[in-house]
Formats: sequence, C-alpha cells, structure tokens
Amino acid sequence: MTAKEMYIIGNFKQNPDTLTKSLALAKEYVNLKKINKNIKLGIAAPTPFLNELVKKFGKSLPIYAQNVSSTNDGSHTGETSASMLNSIGIKNTIIGHSERRAVGENNEIIKKQVENALAKKMQIVLCVGEKERHEDTGHIRFVNEQLETALSYVKKTEIKNIVIAYEPVWAIGKDAVRSANENEIYEMTIAIRKKLVEMFSKNIGSAVKIIYGGSVNSKNCMEIMSVHNIDGFLLGRASLDTKEVKKIIEIISK
Repeated sequence: MTAKEMYIIGNFKQNPDTLTKSLALAKEYVNLKKINKNIKLGIAAPTPFLNELVKKFGKSLPIYAQNVSSTNDGSHTGETSASMLNSIGIKNTIIGHSERRAVGENNEIIKKQVENALAKKMQIVLCVGEKERHEDTGHIRFVNEQLETALSYVKKTEIKNIVIAYEPVWAIGKDAVRSANENEIYEMTIAIRKKLVEMFSKNIGSAVKIIYGGSVNSKNCMEIMSVHNIDGFLLGRASLDTKEVKKIIEIISK
C-alpha cells in the first residue's frame, strides 16, 4: 500500500516480565524489519531492560523509553532523566501517553519533558488525544491545548524531531466506549495538522509525522491507514504478538 516512510512503534508497556523475554521479543522485531524497508519499526520497552536492549539491538532497531522525567536531577525518587537515558544510548522516548496523563502528568509537566528531551537531542513521540468527544468541537480545543502547551518552547528547527501520536482516550483500552471511525480520526488529524501549521509555518508544520495510537490490529489497520495524514501506528496490546505485527506490516505494505 505504501512506498512512503511509515512508523510502527511497539509500546510494550509493563511487559514482558523478564529481560530474557524482552530480548527475545526485540530480536523478532529486528527480523520483521526485513519485510518493508520504508517502515521505521521501533520498540518502547520497560526502563530496566533498556540498557541491554540498546547493547544488543541498538544499531539495528530504534529503542524508545516509555517516558522521561520533567526534571534533570535531584530528589525525584523513581524518575529517569533524559541525561540518564542518553548515557546508556537511548535517543528516543514517548512523552504524554494517555496512561501517563491518567496518573497525573499534565500539560505543564509534559512541556518540561519535551524541553528536557530535546535538550539531549532525543527523538520524541508526543501523544495527544481527547478523553471524550463533544458536539461543539470541544475535543478539538482540548487537543489543541495539549499541543500548544507541550510545544510552546519548541523551535522551528526542533519540531522535526517530534512525531505526534493521536490516541483518542475514549476509543482505546479496556474502558473504550467504542472504536474511533475513519471520519473521526480524519477530523482530528486535520485539526492537529492545522495547529502544527499555525505554530510552525505551512512548510514545517506540514512535514511533521502524525501516527495513530490505540487498539490497532490487523483487522482495522487498513481502514485507519486509508485516512489521509496517518503516517503509521503506535501499537499497544498488538505489539507483544509479533505474528500480529507481521500481519499489520504486510497489510499496509500491499
């Protein structure tokens, strides 16, 4: 289906439960890269496994942290700074995932996370998405605010280091009301693109990649990929099943 550059990033979340399993899963991803060279395949793994994953697969597979601290050092128990990640070779991170926002990371915290990650020249997947849809387009204003705050200190020369992942919270996970349809996804990607152009200029804003996150699988990936503006997927549950990931790659490669 595609000859353009696409992203598929597997977010393992709090899985798998051992380093051995994580390394085995990463090795399978390396093998999947051979299917389509235009697909930028990567994985976001739990923090304890990142060091070994980078050592073994960092040259052949982009390894992402699942989060990064809004602070650089100090008395912040449990936090992992951009400097720490950089020191072990991690150059990529997810920021603002809906599951992180659900435990208290707000727009201001996410802005600082973006600022700190960019200072270390990290590549970022910035997640945005509304909690519910509104007939008065309140959901668009909600996402615009997320973008405006998170990207407020980002320079025009830096936005190329950020991929936007749209994940409608109401349509993903175990508490999903229903799946988002292609018209709803299209509406929001257009709104996101408009905001990026407004903030960074037409040429620069139009070049930012937008991917879709949330409940993507081999059954719905073709419909989602048919939406103009979608440049790939942030996979959740499906990321742990490499047979499913292979199917998704093969489907969007036709």
